[in-house]
Amino acid sequence: MKHNIQNASPFATKQLGDKLNKVLVKHERKIDRGLSRLLDGLIGAIIALGFVVAHGMLTTNWTW
Repeated sequence: MKHNIQNASPFATKQLGDKLNKVLVKHERKIDRGLSRLLDGLIGAIIALGFVVAHGMLTTNWTW
């Protein structure tokens, strides 16, 4: 049976608030972890591309 938040007891409201905070913190950690992995992958890709470009510049004959 669903109750309006105004009819809920302070104890129940605190329990719901605690559960909501727990879910939000877990979700934020998941997002932070995903963004961290994405950032690590992008930095790795930039470094790899830099090596490829540098290798190409050093090993080919340039005609200007």
